[in-house]
Amino acid sequence: MVTGILYVHRITDRRMSNSLHKQLHMFEKICGDNPANNVMFLSTMWDKANVEDAENREAALKKSYWNVMIEHGATSGRFYKNEHSGPRSPWTVIDTVIHRHRRGQALLLQKEMVEFEGRLNKTEVGKSLVRKFLGLKGRTDVDDEMATLRAEMRKLLGEPEETHIPLWKKIGSFFARKE
Repeated sequence: MVTGILYVHRITDRRMSNSLHKQLHMFEKICGDNPANNVMFLSTMWDKANVEDAENREAALKKSYWNVMIEHGATSGRFYKNEHSGPRSPWTVIDTVIHRHRRGQALLLQKEMVEFEGRLNKTEVGKSLVRKFLGLKGRTDVDDEMATLRAEMRKLLGEPEETHIPLWKKIGSFFARKE
């Protein structure tokens, strides 16, 4: 069980880049709603930022990006590199997470991996990755499309239906083939 999760974000980043947005989305998929109270969004590099700008960025992050998980019990904090004790020290942040979250909760990904017997492609995270990988973002028929692609891969690779080779290995061997 997970006791606490720290999501670390540089407060000096002037905007939420596409890759940061994707990472946050995947983080939310991994956690799910229930264990959100075990999450702390931690902003760093406050010593390198203009305080007013950083506070505005922090407010924007809380309102536009972290809001869903905060609504489900996540908290936010600030990490100050140069403080070794006191309310802003890294150790205080860690102690807060540990004491606040005495009872660990399984992440959504952990629950799904047990439920689906270790099959990542059946989990919310796995489906999200598959949609992105195949360019099917937003479509609900990913499972049907995957079955069709698997059948096409079997034909191309000459594999029998009962072969259980992971899809990533099939794709890798397909692209590694030399004509």
